[in-house]
Amino acid sequence: MLQPFKDGSGVGQFLDPKTGAKIGKLIALPKCDNAFQQPFLTVSGKIACAKKDTVKANQNKKYQFKEQIYADKHLLVGASPSATNAEQIVAYNPESNKLLWVQNLKKPASVTCDGKEVYTTSTVGDSPSEPTLKSADSNENRESEESNSPTEKEATELEVMTLTGSSNPQQNPEKELSPGQSKAGEPQVAKDAIKNIDFAKAYLPVYGLEDCSDKNFWRESNGTPISRKMPSETTPCWATMQNGESIEKVTVPWDAREQFTALKLSDNEGNGSSFFDSESFSADASKLYTVGYGDANGDGYLDALLITHDLEAVEFQLALFDPEDPEHPYISIIGGTQEPKTVRIESPGKITIFYPAAITPSKTKQVLSEISISGYEITNYVNHEPKAG
Repeated sequence: MLQPFKDGSGVGQFLDPKTGAKIGKLIALPKCDNAFQQPFLTVSGKIACAKKDTVKANQNKKYQFKEQIYADKHLLVGASPSATNAEQIVAYNPESNKLLWVQNLKKPASVTCDGKEVYTTSTVGDSPSEPTLKSADSNENRESEESNSPTEKEATELEVMTLTGSSNPQQNPEKELSPGQSKAGEPQVAKDAIKNIDFAKAYLPVYGLEDCSDKNFWRESNGTPISRKMPSETTPCWATMQNGESIEKVTVPWDAREQFTALKLSDNEGNGSSFFDSESFSADASKLYTVGYGDANGDGYLDALLITHDLEAVEFQLALFDPEDPEHPYISIIGGTQEPKTVRIESPGKITIFYPAAITPSKTKQVLSEISISGYEITNYVNHEPKAG
């Protein structure tokens, strides 16, 4: 196992290939002048200075980490606030963008990963986090060992943490992403902070722009809704809302001479909404548009359900609150209809859309679709509606 320090030096530790147990003492590694966060690599059993840094800044806003330390087809591991001073490590399945597990460290550590284990380096006592290590055969080191006084090398402690793979993900890892991690002096994010967002002046998903419905931008080929981060500026496939209506206009095949508003928020009549299950979402009578609040993904923060009009169709838009970025939730179009339907939170991370009992012959609700949510992602979608024809 190789563990670098910020100055380009580092330490190595032999591990038992079967048990992962440490064998022998730490060895000092030569300093590499490549300025990489992971300056070392192994070549034919020997340690050499790397020519390419494996640490990358996070480019995907759906991943909750700052720096990527490992990636392959089935596993992606990242650290925050940095790979060399990590306080939190997270792992995702890059194929599904599903969060697998979160590890919050008791003290900052430098982190590496080889795809099988995650290795963390922390310090003990009051020793520096980046000690200047002595060569194993130096006189100074021998004198230190003979006097039984702790050396800087001994002040560095290597720890091994085994990965939890995609076949055995952590239960509810989203709750570990921000377990009361607000630092001293920083205000706590209110559980109902999503109420501060004025969706009438925000950016909302829309199918009818830039051929977004044809590009699977908002929905996968199997019908699963796609959740995306609300942008901070006008962006393709997003409607720029002003006073509850989009500034974007569209033409329709049956009347190409006239342009229509691409998206509208449903007017709020002040009596709540038949589209909300009252046990799941609390309608906000103070807003000019229809919106209900409920914790859809079970992370402890309220989320918002919006009713929008995309030309003649009524759409359900789900906004999942992000406490790390309170002004920009993740939004998806979870359903559309021209008939009365109701959205209900069945359990944390599971939503159903159904016909209300009053309009079905059996007087019981008819479930039309089921949606599973993991963090900010729609992970599963089951459509029970009969196919046309």
